[in-house]
Amino acid sequence: MSSSPPPLFRDERVTFFGLEHLFIVVWDNAPQLSQMEAMAEHGRAFESSHGPAALVNIAANGRPNFSDDVRRIAVELTRDPTLFQVARAHVILMTGFAGIAVRSFINTFLLLGNPPRPTRMLGSLDDAGTWLSEFLPEGAWTPEALTQSVQALMSNRG
Repeated sequence: MSSSPPPLFRDERVTFFGLEHLFIVVWDNAPQLSQMEAMAEHGRAFESSHGPAALVNIAANGRPNFSDDVRRIAVELTRDPTLFQVARAHVILMTGFAGIAVRSFINTFLLLGNPPRPTRMLGSLDDAGTWLSEFLPEGAWTPEALTQSVQALMSNRG
């Protein structure tokens, strides 16, 4: 990738990027309802203009504090077959108790939401690249290119 695209959305907690068949979300803190609603809105707009996309949802940092509203909307978005229509990778880069809390939150909304698309929780961008490349159009991404592109976006998010 020669240059990183500008973010589709950015605030103090999250940055969204769109890259071909990928909608990439990088969390620097736990979501609040407004960020979850923005993710759905920008995800729908991206898929409307670019076609079905895979979600790369990355928990990079922050304090895992999830309100009831965030838990509710996470389940709703997980159930939605019209959003992130290819596959959904939840990548937890956080370690220790914070990482455990994020994994628990994601496990809960996956269990309650019963995702209609291939969905997996992963512990590294390499694993996400390998897994997601199976669902993307043939030849669109190698696992290595997907991982490198996401890493470049993460380092340029500001």
